[in-house]
Amino acid sequence: TQQQLQRQQSSQDQRLHDQTILVRQRPAFQKVAALKDQLTSAQTIFAKINDHLTAQKQQIADLNQRSNQLAEKLA
Repeated sequence: TQQQLQRQQSSQDQRLHDQTILVRQRPAFQKVAALKDQLTSAQTIFAKINDHLTAQKQQIADLNQRSNQLAEKLA
C-alpha cells in the first residue's frame, strides 16, 4: 500500500542520513584515535623520564650520605 511505501522510503532516507553523518564524522574519529595514540606515547615517555629522575634522585641521596659520612670521619 501507499503507507507501507512511504514508511519504507522514510526508513531508507533515515539510514542514508545516518550513514552520511558517520562518513562525515570518520575523519574526526580518526583524529581522536591519533591523538589518543600520541597521548599514550607521551605518557610512556614521561613515565620513563620520571623513573630516570627518581633513580638520579636516589643516587644523589646516596652520594650525600657518603659525603656526610666522609665529612664526619675527617672532622
